[in-house]
Amino acid sequence: MQFGEKRIRTGSIANLRLSIFLYALTVIAGIHVFCGSAYALTATLKWSASPSTGISGYKVYTGLSSGKYSQVVNAGNSTTAAVSNLQVGQKYYFAITAYDTKGNESPFSQELAYTMNDGSVIPYSQLTVESVDSEELAGENGAAVNAIDSRTGTIWHTQWSGSSPSYPHEIVIKLNGWYQVNGFRYLPRQDGGVNGMVAKYSFYVSTDGVNWGTPVSTGTFAAGTGQKQVLFTGKQGYYVKLVGLSEINGGPWMSAAEISVLGTPATVVLLPSTQLAVVSASSEELIGENGAAENSIDGLVNTIWHTQYSSVRPVPAYPHEIVLSLGASRNVVGFRYLPRQDGGINGTVANYNFYVSSDGVNWGKPVVSGTMAKDTKQKEVLFSGKTGLYVKFQGLSEVNGNPWMSAAQIGVICR
Repeated sequence: MQFGEKRIRTGSIANLRLSIFLYALTVIAGIHVFCGSAYALTATLKWSASPSTGISGYKVYTGLSSGKYSQVVNAGNSTTAAVSNLQVGQKYYFAITAYDTKGNESPFSQELAYTMNDGSVIPYSQLTVESVDSEELAGENGAAVNAIDSRTGTIWHTQWSGSSPSYPHEIVIKLNGWYQVNGFRYLPRQDGGVNGMVAKYSFYVSTDGVNWGTPVSTGTFAAGTGQKQVLFTGKQGYYVKLVGLSEINGGPWMSAAEISVLGTPATVVLLPSTQLAVVSASSEELIGENGAAENSIDGLVNTIWHTQYSSVRPVPAYPHEIVLSLGASRNVVGFRYLPRQDGGINGTVANYNFYVSSDGVNWGKPVVSGTMAKDTKQKEVLFSGKTGLYVKFQGLSEVNGNPWMSAAQIGVICR
């Protein structure tokens, strides 16, 4: 007989049928998962208390098919309950009942179907350490970058030689891309030591690495050297922060063999070229060829913007720049640069700056700077985001050291 086949509908408990149906059962943010070699997930469920009188407690039923439950958890008078030993990728069905002091039990609530998902790991090669409050660099190689080097034999360890800063400790990791972050993994040190193993923690997701808000998950890791995994309701961001609040033995140190971030690429939008307009360009060739700045936003890959090279000496040198209007204030999170596609390479940008401005006059510091690969493939650069009405793409050098700058297309990415 399946759990729940016998349902009592008499007495003071009878009106629970309506009450429970009105209060939806949900999986709350913070599915805490503690993993060894095989992942076993724990789902924490939450529901609203029934307004019916005479309630003594609640039960949570779980099964692999709708209406057929093989596991029951007595939650007592709490309105949350943890259901453990669930498997990654498996779809589960949950329902609750209420019961009174005499053991009378209500009908099942509305059923919740939920597939347990352990998320997708963002590649280590894409992550960078933005900041860390402490790292040991004298007594051992305890550099923070060891936490994202994909090698379990190295560790990040807070300072212990000379001084031992106390908790809380934190590490901020830049994702270098926009993600819907839905979890993380913490692998304690695997070298036989225990110093620095985190007990209590908080985890944050941020769009700019400055404003963090409330943590997306807080909790306490299980003891042991097995990998710990924590899942939560997804939040879009560009940075994450793991804050250690205590160590398993009460020590002042924090350590980690690896910290992984789980998430899926967030939706970003390439602004249609029809919404862009050229405000200014440092130079454009209009005599020797059609190298008008407008060609960089015409949606055609076989036309180019090219800085001036005919009828002028000396030829205008770097830096070169183009300023675009976005048509409206937007949250800019990246850009695309497509070098010329006509077989030539003159003017292909090497070093660059990219700016976002609200007025097209005050630019401040570049939101991103870098060096592009020496090829004709499209380059896409993402950053944490800045709101503005104008953008400026500034070339600082050319791949062969020449004075020209060219572009087949320049795109702006927004969210």
